[in-house]
Amino acid sequence: MCAGVNQSAKNSGDVEAIVTDLWDRVLERGRAAHEASILDLKVGMLRVYRLLSEIGKATGVVIPITAMFKADTLAEMIDLVRSGKAPKGQALAELKEGEGTPLFIFPGISGVALELAQLARLIDYPGPIYGNQPRGLDGDAPPHTTVVEMAQHQVAAIRTEQPRGPYRIAGYSCGGLVAIETARLLLNEGETVEFLGLMEPSLPEWQWPFAARVEFFWRRCKHHANTIRGLSATEIKEYLVSHAGPVLGRARRMLGARHVGTSPYHREGLPPGLAETRAAGWAALQAHRLDSYPGKAILFCSERGNPLGCNVAIAYPAFLQAHDVCPFGGDHAGMLREPHVHELAAHISNRLAQIDLYVSSQCCTKH
Repeated sequence: MCAGVNQSAKNSGDVEAIVTDLWDRVLERGRAAHEASILDLKVGMLRVYRLLSEIGKATGVVIPITAMFKADTLAEMIDLVRSGKAPKGQALAELKEGEGTPLFIFPGISGVALELAQLARLIDYPGPIYGNQPRGLDGDAPPHTTVVEMAQHQVAAIRTEQPRGPYRIAGYSCGGLVAIETARLLLNEGETVEFLGLMEPSLPEWQWPFAARVEFFWRRCKHHANTIRGLSATEIKEYLVSHAGPVLGRARRMLGARHVGTSPYHREGLPPGLAETRAAGWAALQAHRLDSYPGKAILFCSERGNPLGCNVAIAYPAFLQAHDVCPFGGDHAGMLREPHVHELAAHISNRLAQIDLYVSSQCCTKH
């Protein structure tokens, strides 16, 4: 935890000393981190939020979380604060530079592109890679309340960087669902979507196929049985009571109820903006109706999947006109972290390389 700005730095008014002191105290990565990008430090988004918040309090320069990619090193952050001009928030965060067709990746329910940084760095791809961030993260505007609104927002953001297709899009978890609707809007506008990569995309619970519901409840029953094994009778009672509400809420949602119960991804103490965006994302997900996607998608599915979601390989084929399933190790949360992020990045790289090879062969055929 940050214990506050070093008093001597604060008294001297030395921006460099203030920002450096906060960088060290909040990130806790030592002097070696002074030369590194915050994207490579693997500190987690809450630490980054806290760092930007403390810098704002100490200097009056508030750096939006969506704009931190413009100043992701200590030196760049010092220069930005010294200028006294806070950057504007942005929907697109450049995670990796490149030349050629961009790859746009949608983060999960957090909405913060920081969680995609390591994956983007590992994807072997010549084009630039962007993280698509939702409205509302910076707290300067309310988040969108429907998946379609979120998709429309992302289409506009994508077109600012790439006015015309063909497009390459990917999405993780809740971002996968938004990616599908974004791709659908682009198709409806006459564009081509060459790549739609879905990393265990979310699906409204009321739309889960029967087989997916059975598999989910069987998996959760085994989890709960293993958890209470060895507990006392009192502890078992407390456990069952604490889980009865969430189980009932999920069952009601599967039967068609909307906006019932709390999100299984709810976390206390989140910063303003992030909390509202997560809540809006989950509510929009449950209220959405996913129609069959008319193009092709690649489903990237981890071995153990999402413990709080359906088995994507079982549930999603009914909603995709054409698809491939690409399995790999790990689980839903771990696919973006060591060691499984390397495997996921390799699979995405291979799929993109296949598209490039096909496009190149078509150009050769035409000539």
